[in-house]
Amino acid sequence: MAHGGGPSAPPAPRRRARQLLAALGATRFVRFAATRGLQVRGPVAERLVDAARNALPMPDAGVARRVLAADLRSCSPTSPRK
Repeated sequence: MAHGGGPSAPPAPRRRARQLLAALGATRFVRFAATRGLQVRGPVAERLVDAARNALPMPDAGVARRVLAADLRSCSPTSPRK
């Protein structure tokens, strides 16, 4: 399968979100989340940032994206925003 267009390629907004999370780093991600009313602890932020950095070069990272999304949903104290 070709990179960038097949079913394993993430939509552009998801790819951009991973890139931003990887670029922020754990400390800045904690502050970013706090300004939006979310509490993200340092160790969790580090795991999320590491996952984003590790997923960036992988063309078949669909499973990692689904696991990360499920983790984020399970950590959310409120229902998902639309």
